[in-house]
This record gives sequence, C-alpha cells and structure tokens, in this order.
Amino acid sequence: MKKYLFILFLFIIYNICCIAQEGEVVTPQISIPDSLVFVKSGALYIKYLITKNGDIGKYYIDAISLVEKDEYKDVFDKRFPKKNKKIGLVLVKRLQKWVDDFVKKSRFEKSLIFYDQIKKLCDQYLSYGVRLEFGDYSVKSRRNRIK
Repeated sequence: MKKYLFILFLFIIYNICCIAQEGEVVTPQISIPDSLVFVKSGALYIKYLITKNGDIGKYYIDAISLVEKDEYKDVFDKRFPKKNKKIGLVLVKRLQKWVDDFVKKSRFEKSLIFYDQIKKLCDQYLSYGVRLEFGDYSVKSRRNRIK
C-alpha cells in the first residue's frame, strides 16, 4: 500500500512541478569564442522567459562558472549579486553581445499540449534554462565520459 501511495505522490509532484513541459528551446549549434572568455573553461547559463504566445519574451545571463582545479566555481550569479567576482562581471559584459546574437538564432518549439497547459499557468512567462560549456575542459570532460 505504501508503494502505491508513494507512486501516486510522485505522479502528483511531477504534474505540479513539471508544468513547464509545453515545449523546448532550440538553440543554434555555435560555440563561444575563446577570445571572449579569456581562453578559460567553464559554463554559461542563459535563462529564457517564454511568453504565453510561445515567443521568447526576455532572456538574461543567469550564471557563469569557471573551471578551477577540475571543479566548477561560480564567478557570477544573478540571484546572489554579493557573491559575484570581478571576472564574472567582466565576462557578463563581454558575453552580452554574443548572447544577444545567440538568442536571436534560438527559437521555442511548442508541443501539442502547449495551449492546454498554458491556461493553468499563473505567471506571465514560462522559464527555461540553457547551459553552454566553453573552453578546453568541456571537450576534455566529454572525452572522459565516453571512455
């Protein structure tokens, strides 16, 4: 009986938390130039805000992490501005034009249930995040995962 209640609980939580499965953001297959990121390795997190019509309404750089000693360290996070480091703020300024071009080439593909599910949404936007790796470490980590 506990097993069935647990499965029912997971099903309800999945439906509540995963309401934003009305489609997906399709991004172009272009990489971040090494010259923009001071030839460092890391990850860039972009947050897309999708309107109720299915268009990309707003976007912003959510976070930037750099690889130091084989670990990702946050250098910029929009939610915690006091923890931002100087290199993170510089990277945001340098990457903003590239991100603008990247988002112009991105698009949102609606699923078949988009309009049914969007009626349940209280907010003005749907939120989607994209993680982009850059530098040599991302290539190296992919090779290690394949081995």
